[in-house]
Amino acid sequence: MTIITERRLPALIVVTLVALFGFTRASAQTDIENAITYYGDDNIGGFMQPLADLLGADINSGFFHSAAIPAAGFHFSLDLIGMGALVSDDDKFFTAELPSGFAETHADQPTIVGPEAPLITDVSGAQYKGSNGMVDASLFSYGVGQITLGSVMGTEAFFRFIATPELGDGKFPKTSLFGVGVRHNISQYLVEPPLDIAVSFAYNTLSAGEIMDIQGILVGAQGSKTWDTFTFYGGAAWEQSTMKLDYVSVGDDPGPVNIELDGRSSFRVTAGGLLQFGFFRLFADVNVGSVTNFSGGIGFGN
Repeated sequence: MTIITERRLPALIVVTLVALFGFTRASAQTDIENAITYYGDDNIGGFMQPLADLLGADINSGFFHSAAIPAAGFHFSLDLIGMGALVSDDDKFFTAELPSGFAETHADQPTIVGPEAPLITDVSGAQYKGSNGMVDASLFSYGVGQITLGSVMGTEAFFRFIATPELGDGKFPKTSLFGVGVRHNISQYLVEPPLDIAVSFAYNTLSAGEIMDIQGILVGAQGSKTWDTFTFYGGAAWEQSTMKLDYVSVGDDPGPVNIELDGRSSFRVTAGGLLQFGFFRLFADVNVGSVTNFSGGIGFGN
């Protein structure tokens, strides 16, 4: 029977600014990667689904902080953005398939963001314990740097990036993210619009260690209104994210595993505010959908 004992990450995953410059170090497989490889096709989906949901929602966040885009003229900005998705009680457990020979065929086990795994004892005396939860968090967070360039005919482009080292003393693998997107000014086609309006498209790809990749797509519309130094902004978007896992299981069901897990969030509504002081700004927003997510940060530029 599989018995796994794992260390857990701190309550909040902290991404420091040094990660933006690509600091990494060579290491063996991390604790989370080891935990994943103990599961086969039957249980890995349940164990990892919350991470697909939460991290998928995070990487699709924080793209815009205003709908105002100049029709022409050069502008540049650099934003440092943090995102965090709320971890619910439903995210912490899944129904696991027990090994053959147990009287009960299924039992509740912790997911990757759950608590310590209970020891299950069959009537025959056989025992089973799955992986402990690996991330002790009420808010699963991530962070990126984003550069925005424009404007050509009311269109701007943005690029986001980060490379983190292993976190938590070898618990969470090093990650790298690259994202691109465009936004277009719709207000320029309207006569005296009451607010700024824009539409956007964004794509992200994130790699975590050697066995995990996540891709995210977001298509949305935004509106904003500015009063002096304060801007209120909001929007609605369709989104999609997919986690791909490709590894060789060494647990009760050994062999190659290659699966895709779709993030559960498909539509979000955003509301937030921005304070602008010359070339410096602060912003924060909430995103409500199947996953509740927050983003915020600081920016520099015109």
